[in-house]
Amino acid sequence: MSNRFSFVKALRLALLETAYMVSLSLVISIVLGTLLGYCLYATSNRYLLPNRSTNAVLGFVVNIIRSMPFIILLVAVLPLSKTVVGTMVGPKAIILPLVVSSTAFFSRLSESAFRGVNKGVVEYALSAGANNVQIFFTILLPEAGSTLLSAITVATVALLGSSAMAGTVGGGGVGHFAISYGYERFQTRILIVCIAILAAIVQVIQFIGDWAARRADKS
Repeated sequence: MSNRFSFVKALRLALLETAYMVSLSLVISIVLGTLLGYCLYATSNRYLLPNRSTNAVLGFVVNIIRSMPFIILLVAVLPLSKTVVGTMVGPKAIILPLVVSSTAFFSRLSESAFRGVNKGVVEYALSAGANNVQIFFTILLPEAGSTLLSAITVATVALLGSSAMAGTVGGGGVGHFAISYGYERFQTRILIVCIAILAAIVQVIQFIGDWAARRADKS
């Protein structure tokens, strides 16, 4: 009975850690990724902020980050996490690597969403005297709303997977729980439980994301 209570308590803590890592990283990376995606879009658009050099530099940095497997990026960024939060283990230390990876990933998704907006609408707004800030908030975000929501769903699922991978280096969460209680103790049933939990979470995220995107598309 005591072992079962300890198991349930550890699993609950792991779920809370995963929720903390994913939710905080998601909010930060959505904000940063949307702004970065807009910069990539605007600097390549001859009507907004055309600047080939800036676009090339931003694109190069984003592509370098995206080309790195998360486990390598994680190990590379963890020393910086220690400088920022004072530790290289636990959920707090994993936030920064998750944000770096997800921001680069989401920036490309948001850039693609902005490119999907009718250019005629943007040109009309510019001819009417709208500035870049107004175009961003009143044209691009509303017009790309459903696509951005779908992108957020994809980014959330990717973050969930990355947070689980972070468990291999003591990042906490469901991934660390699966390794500590399942893999290292040869408890296959615990691994199956963790897989089932993550699969269920992904299904819920996808359902909510698809529903929100459909609502935004209709409106």
